[in-house]
Amino acid sequence: GQLTTGSEELVDFEGVLNLPVSETLAVRFAGKIQRRDGYMSNPVRDDEAGNQHAESGRLSVLWQPSDAFESTTIATYYKDDVQSATRLFMVDPSRIPAALGPFRAILGAQYQQTLDQLNALGDYQFDDSSAQYSRNRVWSLQNTSEVTFSTDAFDELSLKNIVGYRDIQSRYRVNTEGSPLGVIDFPTSIDAEQFSDELHLIGVKGNFDFVGGLF
Repeated sequence: GQLTTGSEELVDFEGVLNLPVSETLAVRFAGKIQRRDGYMSNPVRDDEAGNQHAESGRLSVLWQPSDAFESTTIATYYKDDVQSATRLFMVDPSRIPAALGPFRAILGAQYQQTLDQLNALGDYQFDDSSAQYSRNRVWSLQNTSEVTFSTDAFDELSLKNIVGYRDIQSRYRVNTEGSPLGVIDFPTSIDAEQFSDELHLIGVKGNFDFVGGLF
């Protein structure tokens, strides 16, 4: 195990536990926890950004009932909840779309006024209309199994299969302009699943090696 502490209430712990259950079965668990307060502040809404809040874990199981068969299963989990911030540093009125017509000058003046207000804040202060966040949850499961055949036709012959599944959920909000005006401000979500399977036939005959696969 390893523990790290620091400023802004930082706590970072990670550890590994190996369990030889029997002569044919072994289990390994690894985990990590991160916590830290934000180092940026929003004096208008009285909240913080730049924090760390995450945990992850991995469970591995190795089963080898004989020299001819081996199977490894790995399950992983990750979750975080972080609040971030962006900040406006300059205004270029020429980049405001001309299609806005008379509102172009009004919007440019509002941006410049906002920039002046932000420049009056401290180096680690920002102003945003609502909290920016990133919340992710990912878990996966995979297995690698290999069986070795005893045959007179080949010096070595084995069949290996690798199968995996992953599920991802992500929620985040981004204010790309870094101002409380919130003109370019959007929430986004991602839900994704992934599955794969890979089969290998591996053989050796004298000076001839071969691998056949299907993915």
